[in-house]
Amino acid sequence: MAHITKELHARLQNELRDLRCELRETFEEAFNLDLQQYIDVLKGPAAENFFGDGYVNRPRNEDDLRDDDPLAIYIHGGDIGRIQERIDSVAPFLDQLRPKSAYNGGIFYALAQASMELAMAESGLESADIRYLVSCVRQAGKELGIASGFLQSREFRKAGARSGALGLASQRKEDRAKAMQIWREQVHPGLSSERAAEILRTKFNVTVGHGNLARYVSAEKKKLAASSPRTEAAVTPDTQVTE
Repeated sequence: MAHITKELHARLQNELRDLRCELRETFEEAFNLDLQQYIDVLKGPAAENFFGDGYVNRPRNEDDLRDDDPLAIYIHGGDIGRIQERIDSVAPFLDQLRPKSAYNGGIFYALAQASMELAMAESGLESADIRYLVSCVRQAGKELGIASGFLQSREFRKAGARSGALGLASQRKEDRAKAMQIWREQVHPGLSSERAAEILRTKFNVTVGHGNLARYVSAEKKKLAASSPRTEAAVTPDTQVTE
């Protein structure tokens, strides 16, 4: 077993601290939740892997974790009765996340794996098992990278959807303004909103839905009535549709 000098020990401690900070920051950015309140949930996947499938209270085989194993201690913290609780906490946690995203599960499970690897790395640091420690640190870094990648993909997709929604809203605003301009210039103000909407669609090829057009005309009538009486000069008798 390689010897860990004081200098190397300090450097490894700093690296583990930085990885812990990255874990916390990624979790809180992804889910807008305090990691400390949900640290037990992150242990759920590890608990499922080693104690699940109905074998929480009895070993499956000779390779099962002993209660004094560092990983077992990480999973149940000396309270074996909470193993099933941690397994069962994962699904409700993922279900309550808002906004929902197909990426949430990937982010969570990568962070859960990173959390377990960091716990094992800290155990390796205490036992001076540098080979095991380095392996765990590398795997933790890899899992944090995966979580970050999922998070970036989720945010990119959200940004694209938001941009599309803004573009659609802008187009609807433009379509409404154009339809109301045609109504003011070409359609007699005395017609009902429903009849005006029908004329706009059939005679002027306005593509806005009939119901929306009727609401737009009604709102425009109220706005004009509140500001000033509509004059005959606004619509010329020759071009005005009065049907």
